[in-house]
Amino acid sequence: RGVKLVETCAGLDQTPLVRWAPSSFFENPDVADRVLLYYTGVTRLARNILSGIVRGIFLNSRDRLATLDAIRRAAHFVYDALQRDDIEGVAEGVRRSWKLNQRLDSGTNVPDVQAILDTCGEDLAAAKLLGAGGGGYLFMIASSAESAGRIRAKLKKSPPNERSRFVDMTISEDGLHITRS
Repeated sequence: RGVKLVETCAGLDQTPLVRWAPSSFFENPDVADRVLLYYTGVTRLARNILSGIVRGIFLNSRDRLATLDAIRRAAHFVYDALQRDDIEGVAEGVRRSWKLNQRLDSGTNVPDVQAILDTCGEDLAAAKLLGAGGGGYLFMIASSAESAGRIRAKLKKSPPNERSRFVDMTISEDGLHITRS
């Protein structure tokens, strides 16, 4: 049992590497009580974001390529922390990845998303937008189970928009399921 992770940042001449991460990490009550998935209600089109990134890659922009390599290393860091069942290590990797995503695309952290992060305040250990669109889903690791409760309460009491909401996050044991938000 595990989660399939595909390393997509391999060099063009390399076959992508598939690794299995233990699903037990997310089943651990100490982790499950701190991990939150929040639909922000804020979306951007992936093609608008990716066009600038891809242009920088094709032009061999040293900064873009170095940032992509650092994102790859951050993914390895998170994978290793998952193997150790180390939530603090995963949180550190998520923080690194979020900073790198913002370096890769300066428009990643739009004001509406930053307002959500600001609402969470010190209760938030790490957070990162998921997916290529940058803004739909926010993965958060709270500082503690109590912090997660406070984050939930704050965002439920004062949601940033009518579409935003918490989403249950579980590991599928029987493959891909497609749902509509």
